Amino acid sequence: MIEKSMLIDELMGSWALWCGTDKESAELARVAEVIVREKLPIVSVVPSVVPIIWPWLEMVDVKIFARFYLPGRKVDEVSVSDVVQKINAAFKQGANGAQVFLSVSDLKKFVDFMYVIRDDLFFDKDFSIGFDLNDVGPFDWNEVYEDARKLNVNSLFFAFTKDMGNKSDFVGRIYAMLNAWNDDNKFELHFALGADSMRIEQVVRLVEGIQPQLRDRLKFFC
Repeated sequence: MIEKSMLIDELMGSWALWCGTDKESAELARVAEVIVREKLPIVSVVPSVVPIIWPWLEMVDVKIFARFYLPGRKVDEVSVSDVVQKINAAFKQGANGAQVFLSVSDLKKFVDFMYVIRDDLFFDKDFSIGFDLNDVGPFDWNEVYEDARKLNVNSLFFAFTKDMGNKSDFVGRIYAMLNAWNDDNKFELHFALGADSMRIEQVVRLVEGIQPQLRDRLKFFC
Protein backbone atom coordinates (compact mmCIF):
# COMPACT_ATOMS: atom_id res chain seq x y z
CA MET A 1 0.00 0.00 0.00
CA ILE A 2 1.15 3.49 -0.79
CA GLU A 3 2.87 5.40 1.98
CA LYS A 4 3.83 9.05 2.38
CA SER A 5 7.50 8.32 1.72
CA MET A 6 6.58 6.96 -1.73
CA LEU A 7 4.83 10.10 -2.90
CA ILE A 8 7.27 11.96 -5.10
CA ASP A 9 6.32 15.63 -4.88
CA GLU A 10 6.69 16.07 -8.63
CA LEU A 11 3.90 13.56 -9.16
CA MET A 12 1.39 14.87 -6.66
CA GLY A 13 -2.02 14.51 -8.26
CA SER A 14 -0.85 11.55 -10.34
CA TRP A 15 -0.93 8.92 -7.58
CA ALA A 16 -3.72 6.41 -7.07
CA LEU A 17 -4.12 3.47 -4.71
CA TRP A 18 -4.21 -0.21 -5.60
CA CYS A 19 -5.82 -2.12 -2.75
CA GLY A 20 -4.96 -5.83 -2.76
CA THR A 21 -7.40 -8.67 -2.29
CA ASP A 22 -9.93 -8.95 0.54
CA LYS A 23 -8.75 -7.17 3.67
CA GLU A 24 -9.91 -7.01 7.26
CA SER A 25 -12.07 -4.03 8.20
CA ALA A 26 -9.31 -2.52 10.35
CA GLU A 27 -6.90 -2.54 7.41
CA LEU A 28 -9.51 -1.08 5.09
CA ALA A 29 -10.04 1.71 7.60
CA ARG A 30 -6.33 2.46 7.32
CA VAL A 31 -6.62 2.41 3.52
CA ALA A 32 -9.41 4.97 3.75
CA GLU A 33 -7.29 7.09 6.09
CA VAL A 34 -4.42 7.13 3.58
CA ILE A 35 -6.78 8.10 0.75
CA VAL A 36 -8.16 11.01 2.74
CA ARG A 37 -4.77 12.17 4.04
CA GLU A 38 -3.04 12.07 0.66
CA LYS A 39 -6.09 13.28 -1.28
CA LEU A 40 -5.82 10.38 -3.71
CA PRO A 41 -8.28 10.63 -6.61
CA ILE A 42 -8.81 6.89 -7.26
CA VAL A 43 -8.72 3.62 -5.36
CA SER A 44 -8.90 0.24 -7.09
CA VAL A 45 -10.43 -2.62 -5.10
CA VAL A 46 -11.83 -6.09 -5.62
CA PRO A 47 -15.65 -6.03 -5.84
CA SER A 48 -16.22 -7.52 -2.38
CA VAL A 49 -14.43 -4.54 -0.81
CA VAL A 50 -16.67 -1.91 -2.44
CA PRO A 51 -19.57 -2.03 0.09
CA ILE A 52 -17.12 -2.08 3.00
CA ILE A 53 -14.97 0.87 2.01
CA TRP A 54 -17.69 3.02 0.45
CA PRO A 55 -19.20 4.31 3.75
CA TRP A 56 -15.78 5.67 4.79
CA LEU A 57 -15.31 7.45 1.47
CA GLU A 58 -18.85 8.52 0.64
CA MET A 59 -18.17 12.17 1.43
CA VAL A 60 -14.61 12.19 0.03
CA ASP A 61 -13.63 13.31 -3.46
CA VAL A 62 -12.30 9.92 -4.55
CA LYS A 63 -13.48 7.43 -7.15
CA ILE A 64 -13.81 3.80 -6.12
CA PHE A 65 -12.98 1.48 -9.02
CA ALA A 66 -14.01 -2.16 -8.81
CA ARG A 67 -11.75 -4.41 -10.85
CA PHE A 68 -12.66 -7.48 -12.83
CA TYR A 69 -10.74 -10.06 -14.84
CA LEU A 70 -11.78 -11.92 -17.97
CA PRO A 71 -9.99 -15.23 -18.50
CA GLY A 72 -7.84 -15.47 -21.61
CA ARG A 73 -9.44 -17.00 -24.72
CA LYS A 74 -12.75 -17.36 -22.92
CA VAL A 75 -14.32 -14.04 -23.83
CA ASP A 76 -17.78 -14.90 -25.09
CA GLU A 77 -21.36 -13.80 -24.54
CA VAL A 78 -21.60 -15.76 -21.28
CA SER A 79 -18.40 -14.43 -19.71
CA VAL A 80 -19.14 -10.84 -20.74
CA SER A 81 -22.72 -11.10 -19.47
CA ASP A 82 -21.38 -12.37 -16.15
CA VAL A 83 -18.92 -9.50 -15.75
CA VAL A 84 -21.61 -6.98 -16.76
CA GLN A 85 -23.85 -8.26 -13.95
CA LYS A 86 -20.99 -8.00 -11.47
CA ILE A 87 -20.13 -4.46 -12.61
CA ASN A 88 -23.75 -3.41 -12.24
CA ALA A 89 -23.84 -4.88 -8.72
CA ALA A 90 -20.64 -3.01 -7.78
CA PHE A 91 -22.16 0.26 -8.98
CA LYS A 92 -25.21 -0.31 -6.81
CA GLN A 93 -22.89 -0.83 -3.82
CA GLY A 94 -21.05 2.45 -4.30
CA ALA A 95 -18.42 1.99 -7.01
CA ASN A 96 -17.80 4.97 -9.27
CA GLY A 97 -16.10 2.99 -12.00
CA ALA A 98 -14.94 -0.42 -13.18
CA GLN A 99 -11.62 -1.74 -14.46
CA VAL A 100 -11.84 -4.77 -16.72
CA PHE A 101 -8.59 -6.64 -17.33
CA LEU A 102 -8.23 -8.93 -20.32
CA SER A 103 -5.82 -10.16 -22.94
CA VAL A 104 -5.07 -7.92 -25.91
CA SER A 105 -5.92 -10.85 -28.18
CA ASP A 106 -9.45 -10.90 -26.71
CA LEU A 107 -10.06 -7.16 -27.00
CA LYS A 108 -11.94 -7.16 -30.29
CA LYS A 109 -14.33 -9.89 -29.11
CA PHE A 110 -14.88 -7.92 -25.92
CA VAL A 111 -15.67 -4.79 -27.92
CA ASP A 112 -18.18 -6.70 -30.04
CA PHE A 113 -20.13 -7.72 -26.95
CA MET A 114 -19.75 -4.51 -24.94
CA TYR A 115 -20.09 -1.54 -27.25
CA VAL A 116 -23.87 -1.84 -27.61
CA ILE A 117 -24.49 -1.67 -23.86
CA ARG A 118 -21.52 0.50 -22.87
CA ASP A 119 -23.36 3.82 -22.56
CA ASP A 120 -26.24 2.41 -20.53
CA LEU A 121 -24.02 0.39 -18.20
CA PHE A 122 -21.50 3.16 -17.59
CA PHE A 123 -23.85 6.12 -17.51
CA ASP A 124 -22.23 8.61 -15.13
CA LYS A 125 -19.56 5.99 -14.27
CA ASP A 126 -15.94 5.51 -15.32
CA PHE A 127 -14.86 2.66 -17.57
CA SER A 128 -11.27 1.42 -17.75
CA ILE A 129 -9.85 -1.54 -19.64
CA GLY A 130 -6.53 -2.99 -18.60
CA PHE A 131 -3.78 -5.19 -19.99
CA ASP A 132 -0.43 -6.60 -19.06
CA LEU A 133 2.05 -4.30 -20.78
CA ASN A 134 4.10 -7.37 -21.71
CA ASP A 135 1.10 -8.58 -23.71
CA VAL A 136 1.01 -5.57 -26.06
CA GLY A 137 3.21 -5.92 -29.13
CA PRO A 138 4.86 -2.91 -30.80
CA PHE A 139 2.40 -3.05 -33.71
CA ASP A 140 -0.72 -3.57 -31.57
CA TRP A 141 -1.13 0.00 -30.42
CA ASN A 142 -3.20 1.43 -33.27
CA GLU A 143 -5.79 -1.32 -32.89
CA VAL A 144 -5.78 -1.04 -29.09
CA TYR A 145 -6.43 2.69 -29.33
CA GLU A 146 -9.11 2.22 -31.99
CA ASP A 147 -10.95 -0.34 -29.85
CA ALA A 148 -10.62 1.86 -26.77
CA ARG A 149 -12.23 4.72 -28.66
CA LYS A 150 -15.07 2.43 -29.79
CA LEU A 151 -15.76 1.64 -26.15
CA ASN A 152 -15.39 5.29 -25.15
CA VAL A 153 -13.23 4.30 -22.18
CA ASN A 154 -12.13 6.84 -19.61
CA SER A 155 -8.73 5.23 -19.22
CA LEU A 156 -6.43 2.48 -20.39
CA PHE A 157 -4.67 0.61 -17.60
CA PHE A 158 -1.31 -1.11 -17.96
CA ALA A 159 0.15 -3.46 -15.38
CA PHE A 160 3.76 -4.58 -15.64
CA THR A 161 3.54 -8.00 -14.08
CA LYS A 162 6.94 -9.38 -15.02
CA ASP A 163 9.89 -7.01 -15.01
CA MET A 164 13.00 -8.68 -16.36
CA GLY A 165 15.13 -5.55 -16.36
CA ASN A 166 16.64 -4.66 -19.72
CA LYS A 167 15.24 -7.86 -21.23
CA SER A 168 11.76 -6.42 -20.76
CA ASP A 169 12.51 -3.51 -23.12
CA PHE A 170 10.25 -1.40 -20.94
CA VAL A 171 11.39 1.88 -22.47
CA GLY A 172 10.81 0.51 -25.97
CA ARG A 173 7.28 -0.55 -25.03
CA ILE A 174 6.39 2.88 -23.65
CA TYR A 175 8.03 4.56 -26.65
CA ALA A 176 5.88 2.48 -29.03
CA MET A 177 2.78 3.33 -26.97
CA LEU A 178 3.44 7.05 -27.18
CA ASN A 179 4.68 7.07 -30.76
CA ALA A 180 1.38 5.50 -31.90
CA TRP A 181 -0.72 7.97 -29.90
CA ASN A 182 -3.65 9.50 -31.76
CA ASP A 183 -4.99 12.92 -30.84
CA ASP A 184 -8.48 11.44 -31.08
CA ASN A 185 -7.68 9.50 -27.90
CA LYS A 186 -9.37 11.30 -25.02
CA PHE A 187 -8.68 8.75 -22.30
CA GLU A 188 -6.15 8.75 -19.48
CA LEU A 189 -3.20 6.36 -19.14
CA HIS A 190 -3.04 4.44 -15.85
CA PHE A 191 -0.13 2.28 -14.72
CA ALA A 192 0.72 -0.26 -12.03
CA LEU A 193 4.50 -0.66 -12.25
CA GLY A 194 5.32 -2.19 -8.89
CA ALA A 195 7.63 -0.64 -6.36
CA ASP A 196 10.30 0.44 -8.87
CA SER A 197 10.22 4.25 -8.95
CA MET A 198 12.62 4.16 -11.92
CA ARG A 199 9.87 2.74 -14.14
CA ILE A 200 7.53 5.54 -13.12
CA GLU A 201 10.20 8.14 -13.85
CA GLN A 202 10.85 6.55 -17.25
CA VAL A 203 7.18 6.85 -18.16
CA VAL A 204 7.04 10.48 -17.05
CA ARG A 205 10.20 11.48 -18.93
CA LEU A 206 9.09 9.73 -22.13
CA VAL A 207 5.67 11.37 -21.95
CA GLU A 208 7.22 14.78 -21.40
CA GLY A 209 9.53 14.24 -24.37
CA ILE A 210 7.11 12.65 -26.86
CA GLN A 211 3.52 13.49 -25.87
CA PRO A 212 3.75 16.28 -23.25
CA GLN A 213 0.02 17.00 -23.50
CA LEU A 214 -0.57 13.66 -21.74
CA ARG A 215 1.34 14.60 -18.61
CA ASP A 216 -1.81 15.52 -16.69
CA ARG A 217 -3.58 12.37 -17.85
CA LEU A 218 -1.20 9.97 -16.10
CA LYS A 219 -2.06 7.99 -12.98
CA PHE A 220 0.27 5.63 -11.14
CA PHE A 221 -1.26 3.00 -8.86
CA CYS A 222 0.84 1.94 -5.86
